[in-house]
Amino acid sequence: MNPGASGEGAGAQLKAAREQQGLDLGVLAAQLKVPVARLEALESGNWSALPDGPYARGLAKAVCRVLQIDAGPLLQAMPGTESNALERVSSGLNQPFREDGAVSTWPKWLGVAIVCTAAVFAALIWWSPIADWQPWRADPQVVVPIGQAVPEGADSRTEVRMAPATSASAPSAALPASTASVVTPVPRPETDQAGGTSSTVSAGASVPAQGPERAAPSDGSLRIVAQQATWLSVIDGRGQSLTSRLVPAGETVLLDPVAPVRLTIGNAPGVRLEWRGQSQDLSAFAQVRVARLELR
Repeated sequence: MNPGASGEGAGAQLKAAREQQGLDLGVLAAQLKVPVARLEALESGNWSALPDGPYARGLAKAVCRVLQIDAGPLLQAMPGTESNALERVSSGLNQPFREDGAVSTWPKWLGVAIVCTAAVFAALIWWSPIADWQPWRADPQVVVPIGQAVPEGADSRTEVRMAPATSASAPSAALPASTASVVTPVPRPETDQAGGTSSTVSAGASVPAQGPERAAPSDGSLRIVAQQATWLSVIDGRGQSLTSRLVPAGETVLLDPVAPVRLTIGNAPGVRLEWRGQSQDLSAFAQVRVARLELR
C-alpha cells in the first residue's frame, strides 16, 4: 500500500465510523472545537490542508476518542509515522556520549586539600614555642618543681632573710651572727621585694656551720623550713609582699612580718611552718598540696 492509499484509507475509516454512529460532522467539530474544514481534510486524506503531520495525528486521536474506537491501526495507516519513528531512533543513537569522570574527580582533590591544610595547622600549633611557659608563676596551685640544679661556678652563700619589726620591736630586729641559719647553696641571691626594708646577711665562709636550726628568737617571727622545693608568697598586714619566689629544698626562711600575715605555700606537705614559736599544722592541705592561710 502506497502512502496516498494509506492516507485515504485512514480518513475513510474515520468517516465510516462517524457515519455508522450517526454523528454529524458539524457536531463533531463543535465537540473538538476545530473548524469543520479540517475534519473534512482529515476524512478525505488531504494532508496538505492540515498544519503538519503531528497535528493530523493528534486530530485523528481526538476523533477516535469521541467515536470510542482504537486509534492504533489508523495512526499506523497515516503517512509519516514510520519515518518519524526512525528519525527519533537515529537521533538518539547519534547523541554524543558524555564522559563524567573528570567532573567527579575534583571533590576528591578538595577533600585532600582540606585534610592537608588541617594537618599543617595542627603541626604549627604543636610546635609553637612553649619553653617559657611556667605554670607555677601563672597559678601558685600548680605542683612546684621538686629540685633546682646549681650551675657550676656559682657562689655558695648562707642567706637569712629578716623583715623589719615595728617601732616597738625595733631593738629585736637585728639578728646576731650566732643565730644565723646555714642553708643550702642557691644559684643567686634573691632581691627582697619589700621595698628594700629587709636585710640580707651573707655569712660566707667565715660563718661556721651551726647545729640544728633553732626556733625564732622573738615573738611575731615567722619561720618556714622547706623540706622540699616549694613556691612561697608572704604578704604582711600592711599589704607589702615580703617574698614571692621558689624556695629550694633545705632552705629556711625567717621573717618578722606585721600581722595578719597571708601565706601561699605551693607544696604544703614538704614545708614546716612556725608562727610566734608555735608549729602550724598543714596536714589539712596534704591532698590539695597548695596551702592558703592567714596568721594573726
